[in-house]
Amino acid sequence: MIDRPILARKLLAPPPVENIAQLKELFETFFSFSLPSVKQGEGDNGRIEKVDYQESEQRIYINNEKYFEGIAPEVWNYHIGRYQVL
Repeated sequence: MIDRPILARKLLAPPPVENIAQLKELFETFFSFSLPSVKQGEGDNGRIEKVDYQESEQRIYINNEKYFEGIAPEVWNYHIGRYQVL
């Protein structure tokens, strides 16, 4: 009974990090996905006029000026049931 409050206090504190580089590598391994980035050319057109995937460039164009970059073919072709996710 006496040891439990001490144990609870120890569990509330994060464990010490002995090797920060190894911890960063662990995070990069488990969270190795990245969100696609939005790129744009000249102009201020923010409208979705078309949705066109270019597999060779791994881009989804939403108009002639803006696109999402870094979309793997596996992500573009992913379906849940009969619905395409992207």
